[in-house]
Amino acid sequence: KGTHMAKKRLLIIGAGYAGLGLAKAMHKLCEVTLVDRHADFFDNVASIRAIVDPSLAGQIIFPLQRFRFARRIIQGDVTEVAPGGAVLADGSRLEADIVVVATGSGYNSPFKLSGDSATLRQDLLRVNAEVQAAGKLAIVGGGAVGIELAGEIAAAMPGKSITLIAADSRLFPTYPQKLHDRLAAELKD
Repeated sequence: KGTHMAKKRLLIIGAGYAGLGLAKAMHKLCEVTLVDRHADFFDNVASIRAIVDPSLAGQIIFPLQRFRFARRIIQGDVTEVAPGGAVLADGSRLEADIVVVATGSGYNSPFKLSGDSATLRQDLLRVNAEVQAAGKLAIVGGGAVGIELAGEIAAAMPGKSITLIAADSRLFPTYPQKLHDRLAAELKD
């Protein structure tokens, strides 16, 4: 009675979907510090649509400071993770009881934020102009991103000739043949 246990200090490296999701889930239980090299969250799933509609850029980029479920949000690069915390590129140390590395995957811009938000907006406009100007397009990759990009372009820019190039003889090779057959038919339509 009367005793108060201090909250655990949770350091999350990476402020993408996983990092922000974890921060949101844990902010009432832990003292959350979020570290990311970018000042903004980029909804990279929506970037595929933004290639055909770059006006969406303002709706898919959010300042990390907008997310209120972290006690501290730090823009920086982590150079070392060690027991008890992490070290930033500037040499400062972040103390933590729990460290989670949630840096995610990497793609080239405009599918992932590689520079700052202004650079991403420029990349979206450039790629959109290139796609608009092209009569024929080749998309390398028969996975989810390649297929969705082909569908977005076909829907937004009817009349474009789109060729999907993949290493495997069918789309989503690890999924059932029935899924491949349905997707292939829809893409051809």
